[in-house]
Amino acid sequence: MFVIDATTWLVKSISGKGKMQDQEMDITSTFSDYRKTDVGYLLPYSIDLNLGGQFSLSIVVKKVELNKTIDPAVFEMPKPAPAPATPATKPT
Repeated sequence: MFVIDATTWLVKSISGKGKMQDQEMDITSTFSDYRKTDVGYLLPYSIDLNLGGQFSLSIVVKKVELNKTIDPAVFEMPKPAPAPATPATKPT
């Protein structure tokens, strides 16, 4: 279920059912502190999650960057580590 603010038309909360450790519970996400990004999107900078009253989590966003150029190197697979040097053995 979505709850939408009647004056701003922003999503205030989302509620639903979910499973945690094989138990079904009510999960509620509450959104607040909406701010406009440099490209015009309104995003919540504060998100509170409530997992059935047993567990809660607060997320605070410090910075949002959209459409930033990303160096393709971050997607490359890391090179394997060199094999450890084996100690030289003396002939007996």
